[in-house]
Amino acid sequence: MEKKNISKLDVLLGLIHSKVLIKYRNKKLLKLIYDDLIDSSSILSVGCGTGFIEKYIASKNRKIKIKGIDVLIPKKAYIKVKKYNGRKIPFKSNSFDVVMFLDVLHHTDNIKELMSEAKRVTKKTILIKDHYYNTKFDHFLLRIADYIGNKGLGINLIYNYLKESEWRLLIKQLNLKIIKLKKFKYNYLHPNKEIILKLNK
Repeated sequence: MEKKNISKLDVLLGLIHSKVLIKYRNKKLLKLIYDDLIDSSSILSVGCGTGFIEKYIASKNRKIKIKGIDVLIPKKAYIKVKKYNGRKIPFKSNSFDVVMFLDVLHHTDNIKELMSEAKRVTKKTILIKDHYYNTKFDHFLLRIADYIGNKGLGINLIYNYLKESEWRLLIKQLNLKIIKLKKFKYNYLHPNKEIILKLNK
């Protein structure tokens, strides 16, 4: 994926986001998903980026084997990242206990296809952390945050957010079971709506 139309301001905003805001986000997110992962022996993180969260999870439980794939390979990564085409997950069926997407699916135009691939590759569980929206204003705020955090990094900006009802419909179409659905905000000042979905085959 080529970095096109990226200004110096975009790069600066991305740096500020990655150095300051993303650290706060990672700590909060780890607390929210850690218990859903710690008993797994193998995890595939799709769109893992630098793999900061993945490395932390592995450091807390040495028995967990974590692999990461992404369409962009970062210059600096905390885990080994394998490049893939954004559609076909390059592993055999039933290869992992958990396949997870952390703030990934809204960057794609093929959410259903990727979740179907995750269902194929996982033995049991798919864990998703993403966004949801209720109103056009919610959608607008999500686009602003997405642009600030990702434009300067060359990450694909599709703004493909789903409403909660759309998440539920998609999960039903894929014949997955909702084990956990948690809606939250990182803090009271943070305007965006976040969702965690733990799904089983």
